[in-house]
Parts: sequence; C-alpha cells; structure tokens
Amino acid sequence: SVFEEAAGWQFTASVTSGSGTDYVWVSPDDAAPAGSSVSGNTGTDGTLLFQWEPVSPTSSSITVSETQQTNYVFDSVVCLEKSLTTPTPSPLAVTVTGETFTAEVGANTVVTCQVKNKFQPQGTLDGHIYEDTNGN
Repeated sequence: SVFEEAAGWQFTASVTSGSGTDYVWVSPDDAAPAGSSVSGNTGTDGTLLFQWEPVSPTSSSITVSETQQTNYVFDSVVCLEKSLTTPTPSPLAVTVTGETFTAEVGANTVVTCQVKNKFQPQGTLDGHIYEDTNGN
C-alpha cells in the first residue's frame, strides 16, 4: 500500500495536564479554554499541530480523535518523542481505541505522530464467476 500526505483530515484533541486544566492551548486554537477539546484540519502538507503550554513543567496526557472520511478506514498510528535532553526521536507508546489514540507526553517534549488510513471503497461489485471445468 502507498500512503500519501493529505489535506483536509480533521482531528480533535483534548489534554489533561497537572491537576487537569493547568495549561493553555497554543495551537490550533489559542483562544480555546483549558480543559476544552480543540479541532483542526491537516494542511496541504498533511500535518496539523496541537500545542499546549502547561502552567508548570509537567507531563500531560493527550487524546486525539480522527474524523474518518468516506471510503477510508483507520489503519495505524506511530508516535515518536524527543526533547532537549534526548534529541534523538524514540518510539512513544500509544493506546489506540477505534480511531482515537492516547499518549503520555513528558514535560518539554515534542511528539510527532503519523496516522495512516486505508482506502476501502464501499459498495458492491457486480460480475460473473466463470468456472473452467474442462481445463481450457
């Protein structure tokens, strides 16, 4: 299968940090109140940035949901994390439930996730099955 970056895919994220709402959203909606979910669409390069700033450096939990598009099904997600003290990206464990994934993000950590979807057309294909009974 060939996977390509695509614009227009919607994702929604919610964060728990510190005592729950000890953070401010930076992107994609810096006006969103702490504790609220934010949504955005991937750009022409297939990326979307979710960024928040905890009141004090602490780990956070982020849950991201994808709005599935017609004729596509969720395939997989792989996340990598890095920080100033560990600049080489390393795998980050995620918990996947349907089209939603959750990850624990350390303080001052950058995480990148790649979500893949498979094209799966809906509908029926009409045709005939021919059985060659005489070996021709």
